[in-house]
Amino acid sequence: MLRVLAAEGIALPGNPRRDPVPRAPWPDWLEWKPNRIWAYDFTHFTRAGRAAIAILDMVSRKWLTTSEFLAFLLSCFLSFPDWNRSERRG
Repeated sequence: MLRVLAAEGIALPGNPRRDPVPRAPWPDWLEWKPNRIWAYDFTHFTRAGRAAIAILDMVSRKWLTTSEFLAFLLSCFLSFPDWNRSERRG
């Protein structure tokens, strides 16, 4: 809509655009290769009482499938010995 108005020489009042903020560079220790940078997102479906999680490789844009996700969770669980204890903390 704004492009059409600008083409007709009409400008709406509003705040001026902000200058873009320069992005911080990637750290030196981070390699932009597949299987190095992972992102996650939770989506909550409140009426259904459910939540979904997506885990994504940021470089290849590959999603973890359900079986891969369960293996990933299991490896995370087993890598933390405090989570793996059978006795309860009091």
